[in-house]
Amino acid sequence: MNTSKMNRWLVLAVVLVGLLAAVYYWLAYLPSRNLPAAETASPGAALNNPPAVEPEKDSGAENPPQSAEAASAAMAGIWQSTEDSQYVMVLQADGTVEERYGNEITDTGTWRTLDSLEGTAVEIRPDFVSKVYLQKTLNGEVYFYNVVEAEADSLVLIYLDRGNILSFTPVR
Repeated sequence: MNTSKMNRWLVLAVVLVGLLAAVYYWLAYLPSRNLPAAETASPGAALNNPPAVEPEKDSGAENPPQSAEAASAAMAGIWQSTEDSQYVMVLQADGTVEERYGNEITDTGTWRTLDSLEGTAVEIRPDFVSKVYLQKTLNGEVYFYNVVEAEADSLVLIYLDRGNILSFTPVR
């Protein structure tokens, strides 16, 4: 094999490895940003087969919120994802929400906390430790989360459609 053919194969191999690395990064990291684009598999749809999430064990929450009112008061503020520091969720006390990625506002809408999902199309597993839920409406799409923890220094949510555990710290 001459040098020219070897160089072509080497370039091809490097390009393929780069493409595989890019695909891996996209699949492993970008969907976990909790941006609505990553949640659109079936937002707000009934969960006939909820993911196998054990909130008591996986979330680490020891003191779940006792009521939607208490959670709402604790949740109002600016929250940064612990998984992706570029993702920030701003929950205003007036019920408006803004989602940011980097310096860009990606979505705006409304939010509220609920003591029950009765009257919604969402079915949940009965074994969640917390009985408080977050409803976000962004661009006409409705998203539901279980509020596992809502403290001054930590916000932990479980996205009900997919079972992702989302952790945030306050931006001070």
